Amino acid sequence: MEAVGDIEATLQNVRGRAEETARGIEDVDSAVRLTAEDIKDVEGKLDSIANDINNVDTSIQQITRTSDEQANSAQQLSQIVDSVAEISEQTKQRTTEVSATAEEVTASTENVTQTAQDLDEEARELRTIMNSFSVDSTELDHAEVSN
Repeated sequence: MEAVGDIEATLQNVRGRAEETARGIEDVDSAVRLTAEDIKDVEGKLDSIANDINNVDTSIQQITRTSDEQANSAQQLSQIVDSVAEISEQTKQRTTEVSATAEEVTASTENVTQTAQDLDEEARELRTIMNSFSVDSTELDHAEVSN
């Protein structure tokens, strides 16, 4: 009977270990289920992070396009400013030329005015000289006939 008792003890020992193993399996199963849930949560968060990264990438691309557009606009503006500066320089040169021409015209006008005054003075002197001569009209008739 001792063998039966040993078998019974062994069976109880095996049963105890089987129960422990079952509880361990249940604990592992619970842990696996919790881990699976955690993995699903992490997967959802990773999807959200991936979407956020895509949104950031899209924003960066938009910023890059906007920066490129601004750079192009700045370059165009710079060209316009250069053109305006060139036109301003040309206007300055032409204004200088017009000013020089105006000075020449003023000087010429002053010369013409002086010449006119000189001619007026000479005309007065010529009248004075002509008044000192007396011409008889008969002499004029005779001079016309001989010519």
